[in-house]
Amino acid sequence: MSSFWAEAMNGTAALVSMLEGRRAAERDHGGGEARAPRSGDMRASFLAALGTLDSMALLAGSQHAPYIIDSEEFSTGIAGARLTVAGPLLDGHRTDELPAEAILLEPRKLGAVQTTFRLRADAAGRRGATYIGTVLASGPDASELVTVWIVVP
Repeated sequence: MSSFWAEAMNGTAALVSMLEGRRAAERDHGGGEARAPRSGDMRASFLAALGTLDSMALLAGSQHAPYIIDSEEFSTGIAGARLTVAGPLLDGHRTDELPAEAILLEPRKLGAVQTTFRLRADAAGRRGATYIGTVLASGPDASELVTVWIVVP
């Protein structure tokens, strides 16, 4: 298995070297003046390396591994409330969502004087964005919708 990883990284290094060689050849044929790397060269090198890393993750099966993230702390005005996620959390463009099943509330039921909670979510396969939604805090005499968010880097 380690030889596979070595071959993948060597292939990436060879591709980056080839792109750098092309840039040097262009410089040499252009009158010998040194020039700064073009953004297209840098981008191509970066995308080649990124593609290799994505391929390695796919072949290793790690693309299905959980990616657990935590939110900041939120609060409700109802001490001792029972908490439930009121639907999926949506990204700002409403093109991706964190389903309610992927979100854990910590704690699910607040203590007698406790009013704060956090979200913990499995964001595997999700786009980097801020996902926004609501949590229903229910007490014996009242309920409240709390706007929550979690950032997927």
